[in-house]
Amino acid sequence: VVAQVGAAIDATAAAAAAAAAATTTRVSVKDDDTEGYGGFQPVGQYASLSANGRLVAFSSWASLVPGDTDGYDEIYLRDRTKGTTTRVSIALDGTPPDGQSFDPSLSPKGRFLVFTSNATNLVPGDANGVNDVFLRDLKKGTLERLAPAIGDAEPDGFCYSPRVTDNGQFVVFSSLAANLVAGDTNGEEDVFLHDRRTGTTERISVSSSGAQAPDGGIDPSVSANGRWVVFSSLSSGLVDGVGAGTWHVYLRDRLLGTTVLLDRNMEGEPANRRSAEPIITPSGKFVVFSSQASDLVEGDGNGTLGWDVFLYDAKLRTIRCLSVQPDGALPPAGQSYAPAISSSGRFVAFQSGASTLVEGDTNGNHDIFLRDVKKGTTVRVSVDGAGGQVPGYSERPQVSSNGKVVVFESSATTLVPGDLNANTDLFARDLR
Repeated sequence: VVAQVGAAIDATAAAAAAAAAATTTRVSVKDDDTEGYGGFQPVGQYASLSANGRLVAFSSWASLVPGDTDGYDEIYLRDRTKGTTTRVSIALDGTPPDGQSFDPSLSPKGRFLVFTSNATNLVPGDANGVNDVFLRDLKKGTLERLAPAIGDAEPDGFCYSPRVTDNGQFVVFSSLAANLVAGDTNGEEDVFLHDRRTGTTERISVSSSGAQAPDGGIDPSVSANGRWVVFSSLSSGLVDGVGAGTWHVYLRDRLLGTTVLLDRNMEGEPANRRSAEPIITPSGKFVVFSSQASDLVEGDGNGTLGWDVFLYDAKLRTIRCLSVQPDGALPPAGQSYAPAISSSGRFVAFQSGASTLVEGDTNGNHDIFLRDVKKGTTVRVSVDGAGGQVPGYSERPQVSSNGKVVVFESSATTLVPGDLNANTDLFARDLR
C-alpha cells in the first residue's frame, strides 16, 4: 500500500512538473509582440500549424503589420522562432487585397500555403466575383489561383476549404462550380483534387463507379501522395446501403477508383447519426473525425446528441473513441469535436465542453485537450502559463507532429498577461 501511495505521489509530482515546464504564448500578435484589435471580430482564428510547430498561418481582422488599413479579414503567417508576423493575402507587388481572405492551410513543412479569398486583385484576370482558392509558395515567393475550369475558364461557383500536400502537387478543396469537370450537373458543392504538376482537376465526391453524388460533398483532406482523400457527405449513391439525409465520412482511393464508407458501426452498418470533420494522416493510415453516432463503439452512453472524437485505423479497419475519461469511459455529457491529428497519428487535439475528461475541469467552458493515443492519456492544454484553467471559450486546435505544440483560439483573457483586446486570439501551448 505504501509503495502504491508513493507511486501515485511520484506520478502527481511528475505531472505537476511537466505542467510547470510548459508555456502558453499568444500567436496572433505583431512583430513586437503587441496585441491587435479586431473590433467585434477575431484577432486570430482558423489556424494551420506546420509539422515542426514553428509556423502558424491564421486569419485576422486586426491590423498586425504596418500599412494594413483595409479592414478585411486577411491571412497572416507567424514565425514563432523568429518572432515575425507577415501578411500573406496580398498581391505579388504588395498591393492590399480588395476582399476577404480565410481558410488558410499550410503544407506540413510549411513551404506551401493555400487559402480562400474573394479578392479580385491578388492575381491578374480574376473576374468571376466569387471565392477562389490560392496557393502561395513561401520559398519562391509566388502566388497562383488554382482550379482552372474546363478550357481555362474561371470557376463559375465558389471554391473553398483547400488543403495541400507537402510537395505542393495536390490541392483538395470544395466547390459549387459546375465547370471544373465534365458532367457536373448535381448543382451541389463537391470535393475536387487539383494536380498542379499535370494541371488537371478531378472530382473526388463520386461513387466507385464514378457516378456523381446527388448532394455532393465537403470537408476534404488528402494524404501526402495524393492517393487517398477523405470527405463528408449527406448524399445517397456514394456507397450501397447508405441513404440520403445523414452526414457520413468517406474515403476515396484514387489509385483503385473506389469510395468506401468509414463511419460504420460495430455491425458494419452506417452510423446512426451524423459524422463530419475527417482528417487523414500523410501516410493514409489514420483518419480522425467527429460524430454524434452512438453505435460506433461500445458504451457510448451520451446519446446521439453528443459529439465525440473517433480514430479510424485504415490498416486494422477499427474505430476507437478518443474523447474519453481517465477510466476509458465516454463522458456522460458534453460535446467533443474539431479534431486535429499529428502526422504519425499518435496525438489528437480536440475541443470539448465535457468536464470529466481530466480532473479539476470546473470552468464550465469548452477547452482544448490533447490525447496521446499510444499512452492512452489526455491533458488539457488551454491553460495559462502556470497550468491553471481559465474562463473563456477555446476552440479549433492544431497539433505539431511530435505533439509538443498545440495552437488554438480562445476568448479567454487570462491565458497570458496583458491580454486586453477583448477579442478572440490565437495561442500556442508548448509542452515539455
